[in-house]
Order: sequence, then C-alpha cells, then structure tokens
Amino acid sequence: AVTRGDEACSPLAVDQLGLDILAGFRRKVFGLLLVQIAVIWGLAAAIARTPFMLGRNMLDHSKEDKIELFCDYCMAFAVLILCVISLAVVSHFRYRWPRCSIALSIFTVNVSTFLGIVCGPNVLLGMGMALGAM
Repeated sequence: AVTRGDEACSPLAVDQLGLDILAGFRRKVFGLLLVQIAVIWGLAAAIARTPFMLGRNMLDHSKEDKIELFCDYCMAFAVLILCVISLAVVSHFRYRWPRCSIALSIFTVNVSTFLGIVCGPNVLLGMGMALGAM
C-alpha cells in the first residue's frame, strides 16, 4: 500500500492525483454520463413510438380489459428484472474492458425499453422530469 504520512492510501484513487488529472477525469465521467443519458433518451423515445407500443396503449388505465392491463404490467416488470440483471452483469465485468462495453450496451437497451414501456408516448416528458430530479 502507498502511504502518505501515517495513513495508507490507494495508488488507484483519483482524488490523490493532481488537480489537472482530477479535472480531466471529472470531465470524462460527466461527458460519458451525458452521452449515456442522450442515448437512453433517444432509444426510449424510439421504442415508445414503435407501432407495437402505440397500438397496445401500454399501461393505459382507461382500458376496459383488465387482463390486458395486467399483461402490460407483467411485460414492464419483466423488462425491469432484465434491467436489474444486466446491471449486475455490468458490475461483474466492470474492470474487463471489452465485456464491460458490451454489458453496458445491453443495459442501455434494457433501460431504454423499460422507459419506453412505462412512459409511453410521454417519454420525453417523463425523461425530462427524471433528469430534472437528478
């Protein structure tokens, strides 16, 4: 372990690097985060506007058939479970470069699909509210 005075510290910790490196790291992280948000927003809007999604009126509470509404809930829940599983896979492959990128891409598609199902045609409003809440 690297020591600084009498306390042990990690040589991989970003906050122990110089200010230029720290500022560059933060720019990279926030840049990647903004790109990830933009891709998820675009994919969710595209998924919400597919003919299948528009024809089903996903999660519309004015549906007469409650079985169809239950099927919509089950579909949304299944995609949410896929999101959680794919997030666990991203966490598992976090330090293995090519696999991490593939797992993150799959997670992005899963989250976009979930948001497209849940928000429906109002996906831009829903994502804007979620982004504003962050």
